[in-house]
Amino acid sequence: FEAFLKAWVEAGWSLPSRRPGFAHGATAELPDGVLLLASYHPSQQNTQTGRLTAAMFQRIFARARRALTCAAMVPSMRPTAASRDRHVRCSRSSNTAAAAARAS
Repeated sequence: FEAFLKAWVEAGWSLPSRRPGFAHGATAELPDGVLLLASYHPSQQNTQTGRLTAAMFQRIFARARRALTCAAMVPSMRPTAASRDRHVRCSRSSNTAAAAARAS
């Protein structure tokens, strides 16, 4: 996580005024709408100690899928926190009813 942030800055990009901190499932919106999604590594130590469960890892990929789906529908859209079911709900920063798509 820190290595990514360092490389991001070295590549000439800026970070948000509040530097993103690592936590499993944390997200940070970087310039140009880049979404940084953090996850524990699925190492033996993390999985055998319960720090990272299969369900936690599956939720990370579901969140990534929602973000990609929203970006593909309308580039300025972001997934809403409520989009945990089969439906993908996307919104512009504060417009909660901007778009909806149903997965078939």
